[in-house]
Amino acid sequence: MSWRNAIVTSSRMTFGQRIRTCWNPDISYLCAVSIL
Repeated sequence: MSWRNAIVTSSRMTFGQRIRTCWNPDISYLCAVSIL
């Protein structure tokens, strides 16, 4: 997944989903992107 897709994905996630994403090592980069 590219960083651009990651931004689109994170923008569609709720705050709760972002928090759970942070705890998943495989997709933790989505957490970092969603914070930006």
